[in-house]
Amino acid sequence: MVNYGVMMQETLRQQPSYILTPLTAIPSREFETARLRFRALQHGDGQLLFDLYANDVNTCRYMSFKVDGKVETSEGFVRLVVDSFAGRHNGKAMFSWLLQLKETGEYIGSAGFEASDETKVTGGYILNPKFWGVGYATEAWKRLLEVAQSDPGVHRIEAHHHPENPVSGKVMRAAGMAYAGMRTKCAVYPNISDEKADDVVYAWNRTE
Repeated sequence: MVNYGVMMQETLRQQPSYILTPLTAIPSREFETARLRFRALQHGDGQLLFDLYANDVNTCRYMSFKVDGKVETSEGFVRLVVDSFAGRHNGKAMFSWLLQLKETGEYIGSAGFEASDETKVTGGYILNPKFWGVGYATEAWKRLLEVAQSDPGVHRIEAHHHPENPVSGKVMRAAGMAYAGMRTKCAVYPNISDEKADDVVYAWNRTE
């Protein structure tokens, strides 16, 4: 899975406002693809995220948050996202959507992005293993790229993956991103080790 987001601490939620950069507007809460429906996270989704992936170390092996077995951690992440959609978060703007199969109504994972600096967002996805290998990741990530690209303030989109997870690189390329290099000893994948690891970077850059 692509590394995205961090389950940030409640202490970051002290102030009622924040600067929404590089995004010029809050993204749409709902959109879709041929097979998937995207729905912004909302209060009450913490247990669903926990059941889908956040309680499983193997599923979250290449993610940037540590699996701690606590549904409260997922609920805290949901609150951060809800605040971002409401325009009242004082940290980095963080947006995440549940992915739902249109045909069956099943939820299969989530995807999202967060503001990294004045011109860049960083994002990714994670799916329940039951739904790996059938193209949902590429379909979801391609659509999410389109959502971020539609905001004129976004000039660069990045996604990162662990060197031992090349399948995510294939998804990024298939969705339209380009290989941007390897960062050395700069990322922590806490479900593997607390030591800093290399990080493979893919990017899309606005050219006009």
